[in-house]
Amino acid sequence: LRVLRRVLPVAIAGVNYLSGGLSLAEGTAILNAMNVLKAKRGGPGYAPWNLSFSWSACIQLPLFDLCKTLPADASGLPRKEIQELYVK
Repeated sequence: LRVLRRVLPVAIAGVNYLSGGLSLAEGTAILNAMNVLKAKRGGPGYAPWNLSFSWSACIQLPLFDLCKTLPADASGLPRKEIQELYVK
């Protein structure tokens, strides 16, 4: 946050970080820590940007792994395992 405050114009609406191959749990933990710090330091008055991650890799990579390793049903996908992964 300190770096963003030094270099990022306040006119920018948001900052989205790439997940960089992080797991969904790791990406969520990092984003939560950044937003907790932002709140402790004054919220939008301290850091006016919406802070988020680009979640595509975090969400898609576990699905790709399932599709590579598990047998598919009639739809061509391992639906039961997909539901267990994403619908908890």
